[in-house]
Amino acid sequence: MINDISKLKLFLLKYSSIIGLFENYTGLISGINNERNYIDNNFESWSDSVVNNYINTIEKAKNIFESSLTNNSCNKVIFLPILQPVNPISTNEIKLWNKMTKRVNKNYDIYNYDDMSNIINFFDNVHIDQESKLPIAKRISSNLIKLIKKNC
Repeated sequence: MINDISKLKLFLLKYSSIIGLFENYTGLISGINNERNYIDNNFESWSDSVVNNYINTIEKAKNIFESSLTNNSCNKVIFLPILQPVNPISTNEIKLWNKMTKRVNKNYDIYNYDDMSNIINFFDNVHIDQESKLPIAKRISSNLIKLIKKNC
């Protein structure tokens, strides 16, 4: 659902099966078709803004995290942003994901786990099965141990 939908429309979409079905076929209640058309017609600029927003949000979170907390055991607090593996399906999803990974790889302090997507079992674009959580958890713990050894 788009962010700026009214509370009444949101309520109707969440709790009315009839309205929900109508929305699925038409997109008239949420206006999602207008958003889809905008994205289709302006994909390059839209996808750039999505990637920029992601990077800026991570940077802001890191600044807030580091300025709000102190650590008595380490040189600094440990912030571990992770770009999770995903399974882009459509052409535009693949283009957006390629932009995202390219930008994250430009020396940001974001751990890129995209290379794990070939060993992950996806239910859809982002959700994974229980078995796939173990290699991700092992990688997170390995990254944390390295950060702790480096900073503590």
